[in-house]
Amino acid sequence: RAASALPAAAVMAGHTLGVTALSRGEVRGASPGTARAVLGGTALTALTTITRPGRTWRHRLGALAGAAAYAVTVGRAQLAAVRDPGAGTVRSATRTGIHGMVPLQCALVARGGSPRAAAALALVLPLARALSRKVGPT
Repeated sequence: RAASALPAAAVMAGHTLGVTALSRGEVRGASPGTARAVLGGTALTALTTITRPGRTWRHRLGALAGAAAYAVTVGRAQLAAVRDPGAGTVRSATRTGIHGMVPLQCALVARGGSPRAAAALALVLPLARALSRKVGPT
């Protein structure tokens, strides 16, 4: 059973690596090359998530929805960091990347065979965003 979790763990590790690399620029800003590389990693992560087969159309649709939400939200923030790699933009992209773990996990859970659990997990994102106003996620 652990071996079946390795692809999802690798996807999450890749995402975490990108967010961590970008977060190094939260104080002084990031290099444009780092921001571009992280954005490319986000695109690759989203594609990797949807290219693995799901058991049914519901599993595939759930994976597609989660991956699209991930790519749009995280990608948009990282594109802003590519355009302006200043500290404030990088901090915002890092925060969005941390929150982006939720739709990415939803995509992985749905593809893995539990679209209902993925939908329930999606409800965590508004809570995470609300809590981040009180306690910084980074």
